[in-house]
Amino acid sequence: MNGALATVTSNDFVNGTQIMIRSFLNTNEWFNGDIIIFHTQELSCDARAFLSSLGPRIQLRLPSPLIAQRIEGIFAHSPNSETTKLRFQSLNCFSLRGYSEILFCDSDILFLADISELLNASGEFVAAPDGANSMGKARDRASFEIIEKNSENRLQSTFNSGLFLVRNGLLNDETERLVLQELTEEKWRATQTQHTDQAVLNRIFADQATLVSSVYNYPLRHLSTLRNLNSITPKRAKALHFNLPLRPWNPRSSDLSDSVDTDLREAYLKWHEEAAKWPRYNSPKTNPSLPKPFRGSRYDLNHLIDKHIFILSPNNSGSTFLKNALSLSRKTWNLEREGQHTFGFQGPNPSKHNNPLLWASDPKLLQSLRNPSNYDWKKTKKAWYFQAFAQDPNANIFVEKSPPFLLLAKSLAENFKNPHFIFLSRNPFAVAEGILRRRSKDFPNRSIAIEQTALHITTCLSIQKSNIEAFRTNALHFTYEQLCDQTDAIAQKLSDLAPELSDLDLNQVIPVKSLYAEKPRNMNSEQIARLSDHDLAALSKCFAPHVRLFDFFGYSPYTTSPFS
Repeated sequence: MNGALATVTSNDFVNGTQIMIRSFLNTNEWFNGDIIIFHTQELSCDARAFLSSLGPRIQLRLPSPLIAQRIEGIFAHSPNSETTKLRFQSLNCFSLRGYSEILFCDSDILFLADISELLNASGEFVAAPDGANSMGKARDRASFEIIEKNSENRLQSTFNSGLFLVRNGLLNDETERLVLQELTEEKWRATQTQHTDQAVLNRIFADQATLVSSVYNYPLRHLSTLRNLNSITPKRAKALHFNLPLRPWNPRSSDLSDSVDTDLREAYLKWHEEAAKWPRYNSPKTNPSLPKPFRGSRYDLNHLIDKHIFILSPNNSGSTFLKNALSLSRKTWNLEREGQHTFGFQGPNPSKHNNPLLWASDPKLLQSLRNPSNYDWKKTKKAWYFQAFAQDPNANIFVEKSPPFLLLAKSLAENFKNPHFIFLSRNPFAVAEGILRRRSKDFPNRSIAIEQTALHITTCLSIQKSNIEAFRTNALHFTYEQLCDQTDAIAQKLSDLAPELSDLDLNQVIPVKSLYAEKPRNMNSEQIARLSDHDLAALSKCFAPHVRLFDFFGYSPYTTSPFS
């Protein structure tokens, strides 16, 4: 699926955006597309940095100039809040190109279950009913007010715009033209409700959209209607939509009165349970006393940094946890994202070749990634230092991890002062499961996906073996399994490698990508359990010729049990 998840945010909605994205990824593991967050220039730098840190697939985008111009034109002669303007921003989905489908979700949605069945719905535009439709009513095309079904000039099958799926057949210039036609001051004056993008989208797509059950978008504003007229309770919902004045990230929502509807109170409780798993974004506006990280742009890191630590490992091997743990040390400078995804990086990037997880299985891409002449480390270092952050401005260690840099140990050693390396490896069967879960649909069949995954893993391990043999000083090799099961011992080894890391604490809750936040835990067993007998047999067949390589790392090409 070459799809994307899109949303809109503002300084006041950042925590909602975070929980929407995290809950979606937690409940929809099949999704492997881009995550696009539309915002305006008013979004603060701190908010942008926080959202960018949610994962490498995050893309922050400004509105389409054409759509932005029309929205400004609507409000040119009438004072309206920025919040009202923001509610039109979902329309920017129709300025995107190159995606098979886009799932748009408001930032006040909490996902409770897998919604992949939604993708099976036919039609180019898919959404769930709005309040009027749920009540058996229609809407007037001009005013968008609720009217009877038999009225003239009606939009009969209206939908809620908080969640919709739009497919490639509508992601074109013609649809964008229709959207722009609706964004006029005349159309806005005629609208007698508070709706914005919902009125625009319904005028274009109502009565031709494919409507699905409200369980996929349960607007809590219409809880009574859905529960009493449609017999759909929030407990059946796959996605709760908090389209109410009291947003769940408002501190007052965590202490709802007993007089509030029980279903509504439980809905807010579910949001807070999810939010408790993740670090909260606190803006200077809401928490002026919050300590802010120190930014490299304000310090001379060329003089401050006297040591570089590069975490080199195949993808899906625990490097993100380790990197995030090291970022909590007061002695390290760090990047919000992987170095390969940081603005200003000068070198080839597998993501731009649509191959972020299997780059070692593509000979042409592998050759490009290994070619030292394709990198400008001087410019890259300047960009990295400028965007780095630290808990203490006197930190002296720079930490970086990007899986493809596994191929570049020698080049990194030659271009960065006082280089130190941490070489990681992990049970190949667990690595394979993590890759297959996200990428198998990109191949004609499962067998080819397994072959390419196994090729990627064995190629990475072979290169990693060479790295370990080449760098015997200022280097450390341990496994994902040891990192999880022998936490104190690994922390001591890291302190031996860099004595400055005496404050390092590996035994704490650490957020990892956009998937979970917890203390180090060996997940091999549960991941390998997801592989079928056919998968295990096929992987073993691919791994079998590499017995000596696997033995070097302490793994068996035949076993399916975690390393111990």
